[in-house]
Formats: sequence, C-alpha cells, structure tokens
Amino acid sequence: MDDVFFRDLIGHAMRCGAQDACVDEDRTILDKDRIDRGSVSQQHIVQSTTTLYIKTPLACVSVRLNDFPSSTLAYAKKRVDEALSAAHLIDAWSMTPDANTIPPRLEDDTYRYIDPFDDEPEASQKKRRAFDAFIKSETSVRAPLLMREFASFSRLGDAFALHASQTITRHIQRRITAQTTETAHAGFTTLEWIIVHAHQGRTASIRLPEYMQMGYGIDPADAAEVLSPTQIAQHYAASASTDDIVQNDPPALVLGPWATDVILHETIHQSPYYLGQTDAIAIDSNRGILQCSTPKGSCPAYAIHPTTPEVLTLAQILPQIPDGTLYVDAPTFVTRYSDKTIDITFSAVEEIRAHQIGRAFRPATFKFVPHLFWKNIKLAFGPLSRISMKCQNGNPTFQSPGVWLDLPIQRVHGNTTHARLP
Repeated sequence: MDDVFFRDLIGHAMRCGAQDACVDEDRTILDKDRIDRGSVSQQHIVQSTTTLYIKTPLACVSVRLNDFPSSTLAYAKKRVDEALSAAHLIDAWSMTPDANTIPPRLEDDTYRYIDPFDDEPEASQKKRRAFDAFIKSETSVRAPLLMREFASFSRLGDAFALHASQTITRHIQRRITAQTTETAHAGFTTLEWIIVHAHQGRTASIRLPEYMQMGYGIDPADAAEVLSPTQIAQHYAASASTDDIVQNDPPALVLGPWATDVILHETIHQSPYYLGQTDAIAIDSNRGILQCSTPKGSCPAYAIHPTTPEVLTLAQILPQIPDGTLYVDAPTFVTRYSDKTIDITFSAVEEIRAHQIGRAFRPATFKFVPHLFWKNIKLAFGPLSRISMKCQNGNPTFQSPGVWLDLPIQRVHGNTTHARLP
C-alpha cells in the first residue's frame, strides 16, 4: 500500500458521503536495554499500524488497513462502504457530542533535540542521523545511566540485586489527506528499577517509580536528580529484614525524597495553594522539569528545593533531630479520604536515635494532612530526586528533597484498604 492507494480510498469515502477522511501511518520503535543481576540484554521492537479515519456529521469511524487479508483496492473500497454504513447509522441515532472528531495528529517534538542557534538548513536531518548512530551504539554507550547505577548498586553486596531497564520510544506518524502528507516525530526515554533483597531465606522486592524524560537517551551528566536505587536499597532492606513493628506515634518524621514527591503530588491535586513558599522549601523556578513530563496530561509537574544556602545531606541534619523520630521512605500505598486527609504506607521505616539511623521496623502507615504538612517542615535535605507518576493520561515528573517534618504524626492501626501508587 502506498500514498496513491490511500488517496484512492480517501476519494472513494468522500464521493460516498464522508465529510472528511485521512489515513494515519503510525510507527513505534522501542529500543530496550536491560540489566538483570549484571547480565545485559537488548531488544529492538517495531510496531506499525495504518488506519483510515472517516468523518460524517455525527461520527468518526476507523478502518484498520493493515488488518486486511488483501490490499486490493476493490476489497478496501468494500470495507470503506461498510464503515460508512455504520457511520450513517450513528448519524441517525447518536446523542454523543464530539463523536465525529478525527484523532489529533502527533505533536512533533523534534525541535526539542535541535540546537535553536544552529541555523544550518539540514539541522533536523543532521540530528536524526546522529540519533540513528546513537541507537546503533553499544549498550554501555546507549544506556550510560543504567551502567553507572549498576556499578554503584553492586557495592552493596551479594544480598542485593538490581533489575533495571531503559526504553527509548520513538513515534513516527504520517498523516495522508486528499491533498497533503505531513510527518511528525516524537520520542521519550523511560527508566524502570526493581530492587531485590535476600535475608535468611526470605526474599523481598520493591519496584521504584519510573522516570520518564523527553528525548532519546539520558546522559548521566544531565540526570543528577534521577532517584537512585542505591539510595533506597539499604533503607528498604532494613525494614524488609525485621519483624519489629512501630508501637507508638512518632514525635516527628523525616521523609526521604521519594516520599516527599508522593505527598507533593497528592497536595497539588488537593490545591497548589497548600504548597506555597515556606522558610524551608520553595517552588523551583526552573521550569525545565516540564521537559521531563510526557506525553500530554492535565496533571501539572512541580519541583521544590531547599531554601538553605547549600543543599544539606541527611547526615548533616541528623544531630538536630530528636530521638524517636522516624525516617520513612519507599511509599507503597496511599488512601485518600473525603476529609482531605491521606494515609501513606512506607516500606522503609527506621528510628533516629543518638544522631543516627538505627532500629528498623516493618512497613507502617501514617496519616497526613496536606495543608498542615508543608508549613511544618523544619529543614529540607538532599539529594533532590525526580520521579514520574502516571496520572490523568500523562506521566508528570516531580522533583523534591527529603524533609524533616517537625510535627507529631498519627500512626494508622490495623489493615486498611489502599490504592497502590502508580
């Protein structure tokens, strides 16, 4: 099938009463690098669909052209006639508004990967050739962030295992109409991490939130804020290896950056007004974080950062934290209530005593009130961490530090019905 064939079908549809018609050729290319306990593998997957869209006054019907057992024009026209009959039936009976809308074209994001000061006429083609060379490169070059994190993770010892993948996704769309052919390109890269820990015959695993970034590949030099599995692993392993249970409400909490990101997300959905500027944290003025969110979605991405002159480490703030405070991270479940409170279950729970992190506990659930949360932050500490969370047809990315919440926190007793975090 070629453009002449497609335009013959479009013309036939228009002659038979369609208001409009077009053909979309959609091609998705996935290049996946995996690391499983040190073993590296690669996959190259190509998926293609060709769809004819037919618009009538109250309907838009589609015909999958690549499903045809035959590509003869006569057979294809017969399928178009059948689709138009269905569309006219919808016209007679439909009460659904906007059901006649042809899906929007793919938004071309090629401009994101081209130097805006490069005035060479073939800048786009030059960038695409460079990308093609990048895709054909070795794993150690194509997924450098995976290799870096695996090297760091390996130092934790044989009790820990990391399963990680980087997937580069490219979408290429050609839209053929009766008069024109338009092409659009879009792409993003996704990181996924799973931590496995073995202790005395018991194995525990946790999936970290994925990270999604516009563009092809993630350079370690540009990814300092990506959540590191090494930072999470030891805290998670301590809780996964104990049978001790939190017995009392803690006087305060120290939350790791992953935990803070989740509460940030929940707060934004209640009202961004709750966030605001405080003595300890500020909304990040660098809106470059929006470049990390794909594809389209109505959940806004937010970033916050400490207001201290330098980003402090957890070790630097521990001497100020009172005994009995709990360090929590690795949020696994969230429950939302009509009174605007939220319960969050953490898979990493440890006690701070004598200026250091000590005794670990089994996963525990605590209740938070978002409009009280941010104004009671005593200090924020690094590193800043970015995670992406599926929400409202998008994948917004949030960035935050860890925080010391100087406020007594209610522990939730017993089993609760939870919604698993994306």
